[in-house]
Parts: sequence; C-alpha cells; structure tokens
Amino acid sequence: MFGGRVCRGGHAITVAAKDKRIKAAVAIIPFLVTGKPSGDAGAIIRAVLWDSLKRKFGAKAGAIPVFAETPGEFAVMASDGGWDWMQGIVKHAPTYRNEITLRSLLNLRGYLPGRLAKEVKVPTLLMSAKADTITPAAPIADFAKKLTCKSEHLEYPDSHFELFGESLGGAVDQTVKWFKVHL
Repeated sequence: MFGGRVCRGGHAITVAAKDKRIKAAVAIIPFLVTGKPSGDAGAIIRAVLWDSLKRKFGAKAGAIPVFAETPGEFAVMASDGGWDWMQGIVKHAPTYRNEITLRSLLNLRGYLPGRLAKEVKVPTLLMSAKADTITPAAPIADFAKKLTCKSEHLEYPDSHFELFGESLGGAVDQTVKWFKVHL
C-alpha cells in the first residue's frame, strides 16, 4: 500500500489480465503505478530503507501507520479523509491495526498493474474519483484508453474515500449492472 494505492482495484486489473477464468472485471480506483504517498514521501522512504537494513541484521520488520489522524502526521496516507473513513470501518473490525509493514512498502515497488492493459481481454469497468489525491483519475482514464477489450470508465466527482463512502451505493449499482450484462 504505497500511498494507499494498492487496493482491490489494482488487483482486479492484475487478475483480469492473468487469470483466464475471469469473464468480466470492475476496478474501483485502481492503483496502476507506484507513486508518491500522500504522507511525507521522504520520511517514508527513509523508514523503509532503515527497516530493510535493520532486518538484514536480524531485526523484526517495522511498521508505520497507514492513516494519519491529522495532516502532517507520519503515515502512508495523510489526506483525502482516510482517517475518518478508517474510523467508520473499524467499528466492525475490532482487531484492525492502523499499520502496514515497511517491508510491504519495499516489496510494492515493482507492482505495476498499469502495464497490463494489453493483457486484459475481458469486459472491464473502471471507476475513478476526480478529486482523488491518492489515486488520481487521469492515469485511470489513460489506462482505459489503452484497453483493447470492451471497457468503460466512470469518473465520480468525489475524493478517494468519498467514493467508498457517500457514493458507494452508486458504485455498487454500476458494478452490479456491469456484471449482469457481461457475465
């Protein structure tokens, strides 16, 4: 989860490209390229590198917060309403810990679903959020243009977490509609 960008959307693209059993796909705010975290990128990179060095000498893997409660606080995601969104979902997940291992961030650097456009052969619906500062809409729109399969790109006016909050009902309705037509 570098900058909050590894989400189910990027995985949906990867699976649609690689698994021949898939008949249709929906990718909501898909992570496509490794980008800059919304938190302090320099501090995060230093923490990842320091953790990597320490692990070479037997230390346990370190972790950092995923969501910052206040802007400027050290975390991977420090914008777009992530803290408030997380607070809403953890009510139903009592064992959730607001952390991600630094090793996970290091391992993510080569995960690039955006390179798979030519491999996606199934009908694919992409959704993005125009005001998203975590997973910007423009790369998703560009990716949609590269797809050679039947595809559609829907852009909501929301921020990243608004699409998973206030606009979730519309996104779910579009997902159901897409699968009813293509499955």
